[in-house]
Amino acid sequence: MSIGQNIFEKNKIYHGDCLEVMKQIPDKSINLVIVDLPYNIGKAYKSDLEWDKWETIDKYIEWVGKGFKQVERILKDNGSFYWFHNDFETLCEIQQWIKNNTKFKYRQFITWNKRFDGCKNKSYLDGYVMEERIKNYYKMCEYIMYYTFDNHWKVKAEREKRGLKQTDISKEIKSKNGNFTGWLSNIESGKYFPTEETIIPIKKHLGLDLNDLVHTFNNQKKHHSVWNYEITEKTIHPTQKPLDLIKNIILHSSNKGDVVLDYTAGYSTTAIACIETKRDWIMIEKDDEFYNHSLKRVENFLNSFSHESSIDDEK
Repeated sequence: MSIGQNIFEKNKIYHGDCLEVMKQIPDKSINLVIVDLPYNIGKAYKSDLEWDKWETIDKYIEWVGKGFKQVERILKDNGSFYWFHNDFETLCEIQQWIKNNTKFKYRQFITWNKRFDGCKNKSYLDGYVMEERIKNYYKMCEYIMYYTFDNHWKVKAEREKRGLKQTDISKEIKSKNGNFTGWLSNIESGKYFPTEETIIPIKKHLGLDLNDLVHTFNNQKKHHSVWNYEITEKTIHPTQKPLDLIKNIILHSSNKGDVVLDYTAGYSTTAIACIETKRDWIMIEKDDEFYNHSLKRVENFLNSFSHESSIDDEK
């Protein structure tokens, strides 16, 4: 779908420059952003276009920053932002830019491990490791950066706005001995997140709930900061990401019915992951070939998914 007046139609693939398309998405309307950035490593994946290389690193960082500022604008306060990269030095420059120019809070540096016991192509990858001429550790991973917003400041700001002291709120939850504790101070300083218990007096006195203060995170209880995933589906896209990896991000950092954005959609794996996990989605892709293939891929998957769902309903 081309850019139009009502850009915020969900469950659509938009064809155009992501920086222009994102300008038309309303403020604070997206729950989760997942973006597989071009890495600026100069691979000419197409004979007529070297689309993964900028003239200078400064121009690349400028392009990345413009996209991230749009994400900052459209992401909800309890939303999450994940982006991929594989060059550590460039990643460090991007991180410094984020720190200097946005309100994003760094959460985790995740390593996607592509070579591990059990993956189907391990024997093939082992051959690279055993090369005699290699003078460094062979890279068989990519990196995923995870960010949210830091909303703890809202508690103090709202309390002072209403002319309340900390004890006016903290007295609602005392220790077992009936003494005052520093639970509210710890929340205001960002040391702890509000809980189901502590949010009750916060909402009572300040009108703030968990969605105002805490990013969505549904602990799947199976992952740490190194993820083992292999690409099991071969597509036309040269930097394909595993469907299960994208689904894992979605399950952790969104809920059913939330809206997920991927503004460098490629072959729209994120859309497929959203359909399977019952999330709404918005995809943006500039490249004509990838856009057209994405339309067909998502349409075919929707037809297949609807058929399978109807069979399950009959059982």
